[in-house]
Amino acid sequence: MIERDGFIARTGNPAVHVMSDLFGANTPIMALPGETCRIASNRLAVHGLERLPVVSDPQSRSLVGLISRCDLVKPSLAFFEEEEHREMFRRSPCTT
Repeated sequence: MIERDGFIARTGNPAVHVMSDLFGANTPIMALPGETCRIASNRLAVHGLERLPVVSDPQSRSLVGLISRCDLVKPSLAFFEEEEHREMFRRSPCTT
């Protein structure tokens, strides 16, 4: 990730809005809106990243959002907690 000040320092122009010029021929690690969470999580793990920019398309690289490891773990954690609650309910003795 690049901080705003670093971006301005590299470009010399605070009005520049296109990050793709900073990368040149090097393709940055990014995700596309249509990709699955599994693809994004694999990309995060392979490259040892905490966050991944989501861009509209590979050519314009217009930023539409960020996805973090935490964003990917939250749904799994919620599912686990729900399952744990169901198991506790099943184990509770019936009093009739």
